[in-house]
Amino acid sequence: MKSTYILLPGTKGDVLIFTTILKSLKEKCLPSKVILFYRYSYQAQILKNNPDVGKLIKLPFSFFYFLWLIKPDRFKNVSYIMPGLFYKKRIPDVQADRFGLKSVEKRPGIYLSVNEMKEAEALKKRLGKYLVVHPYSSSAIANWSSDNWEEIIKSYPGYNFVQIGSKKDRLLNGVVDMRTGKNVRQSFLIVKGAEGFVGVDSFHAHVAAAFNVPSVVLYGPSTPEVFGYDQNLNVYEKTHCSPCMDLGMKNYCPYNTECLSKISVQTVRTAIGKQIKIS
Repeated sequence: MKSTYILLPGTKGDVLIFTTILKSLKEKCLPSKVILFYRYSYQAQILKNNPDVGKLIKLPFSFFYFLWLIKPDRFKNVSYIMPGLFYKKRIPDVQADRFGLKSVEKRPGIYLSVNEMKEAEALKKRLGKYLVVHPYSSSAIANWSSDNWEEIIKSYPGYNFVQIGSKKDRLLNGVVDMRTGKNVRQSFLIVKGAEGFVGVDSFHAHVAAAFNVPSVVLYGPSTPEVFGYDQNLNVYEKTHCSPCMDLGMKNYCPYNTECLSKISVQTVRTAIGKQIKIS
């Protein structure tokens, strides 16, 4: 049987979501292998140690796209178009349908090495009990007010809030700064040891789901119906124009991000109280 060739989606979150179908895809393709082509180093970092990956090969997108055009039956491009607009079910289920799979994992798969597990334990011991906060998405219209985040943090004096994300992100007052930038594996260790996760819909929200960390996730231009997880407490105030993320307006909203502005600090406080045990 011929191997199955797949071009990984470009964003970090999409790669992690894709891991939910890898186990079923591997079983369906046996005895052949699932060969994954990637373009960016972070894609390989995310999939490191994953037992369901047959082989990872770095390949320029233009070359793979050429192969996909001439033999689409063998070279699969799993990127999807405007999922928030055209689907009413979770992305893993959409991917399962595309590959004819009967089941998918409920959570993404992240596999840590023995040394990484030790590092995560050492980090947790050093920080004590802490919450991870990821306040900023790479898309400006998906961000909640920094003032709101700082008000949330002030609500829990004496509790460690660890901020993760890009080193270019604004550093909130009252947090432990652990913005790791491009070090994807390091961010895994930080999230794994947390008592809870609070943040916007982003790659790190998927990381928290992978480790089953109790999470409160804020949605606005994207919808939890497609990108959310049942175990999370998803905060979403739908407006006349949401979801809009797939329209390509990632850094501009003509309505001043009404969908996120409608989410109050008290609503998020209440969600944290329900979802995350803070003592």
